Amino acid sequence: MPEQVSRLSPNRIETEELNARQFNAAFNKINNALSKTRTKQSKRSLTPARLKGKSKADLIKLGHKSDGTPFTREDLLVFDKQKKALGEKFNSGEKGIPVAQVISASRSIDIKRANNTVDDNTGVTTASIVGMKSDVLIGRVKASAASKYTDHRVQIRLESYVEHMTEAEPTQKGYINAAKKAMNGNISFDCDCGRHQYWYRYLATIGGFALSPKEFAFPKIKNPRGHGVACKHVLLTINKMQSVSWLRLVASEMSKSARKDGFGDDPKTSNVIFDDAEIEKSLKSNRRGKIDQAKYKEAYDKHLKTQKKMAKRASTDKQRIAELESLLLRARKENAKLYMAQTAATSPKKPKAKQQKPKKPNMEEKLKGFMSNAKDLGVSKDNALAAFAKKHKTTIEKLKSMQAKK
Repeated sequence: MPEQVSRLSPNRIETEELNARQFNAAFNKINNALSKTRTKQSKRSLTPARLKGKSKADLIKLGHKSDGTPFTREDLLVFDKQKKALGEKFNSGEKGIPVAQVISASRSIDIKRANNTVDDNTGVTTASIVGMKSDVLIGRVKASAASKYTDHRVQIRLESYVEHMTEAEPTQKGYINAAKKAMNGNISFDCDCGRHQYWYRYLATIGGFALSPKEFAFPKIKNPRGHGVACKHVLLTINKMQSVSWLRLVASEMSKSARKDGFGDDPKTSNVIFDDAEIEKSLKSNRRGKIDQAKYKEAYDKHLKTQKKMAKRASTDKQRIAELESLLLRARKENAKLYMAQTAATSPKKPKAKQQKPKKPNMEEKLKGFMSNAKDLGVSKDNALAAFAKKHKTTIEKLKSMQAKK
């Protein structure tokens, strides 16, 4: 444990008096200690290999269930089925998980604790942003009165941060809009608390929204049904993240990243701990209310409908692009026949006038014709450009630049 922590209360890990830089350094060491403890206590964890175990000896190695009875083969079959269901529920093939899904799919008790609407001293009240590591926010959450910690560290990676930063207009407004999109998009996260470790880190790992460390052992005791998504510390941090005060800090860092020379993830230049006065100002101006889970459920349902429409449109566009390519192939064949006929009709004995070969269309003309036909067929511009770029082995950016020149 770090000196600033261990010298204080032996029964409670005190980090309350540490400034932002000391806090972050302390939790780097705390997480290393937790990692070593996890390794020592992992002898009975339900690893992917043990999940497939069938012998009596394999079952004995797993220990006992919370009610004291041993695990059975039927339990393993149920766990394996649950593992596959969780993979389908969370792993959409995208990086991270939508913010709306995190809150809408979280357990009611975690939401209540994040909103501090419980009467058992397990609620949390304060979360502040203390820094950034490239595209990862570092949050500091004041622990509940029932915790052995005074603080917890939450880390949230904004999965679309780089995409929106590179597309942003190089103005204050441009970076604020870009930061807002990134902070409302897909995220991945981690928390050092026991709830995340024993209940949710496995879900985050198989769902594709975990930061390091990743967990491959199924939560056979604490969360065998895979309920919930995030702990109260993550939920409170996500809620506070939607505030204007956090948005301005992230937009400012995004602006600096966009103008910075050198590697974008260089730890010497991309890891930033905010000034304590700046953190305090952001904390005081953060007027974000309590989490409205119903509102987020509505937003996530809308997101799912949009995704379905996009998938359907993409499928339709794929069919139309195939039809378009078929028409273009037919047109090329007709042009080839016409060229051959014109060549054959030219008499070599009477070279009065030099026969002009039919001019082959250049890339710009091909693109123009392709996009025109795609528009007539109702194919979206983005899908048409992607198809043309793939066919002609070029990039969408080059095609857009070609269109812009006209």
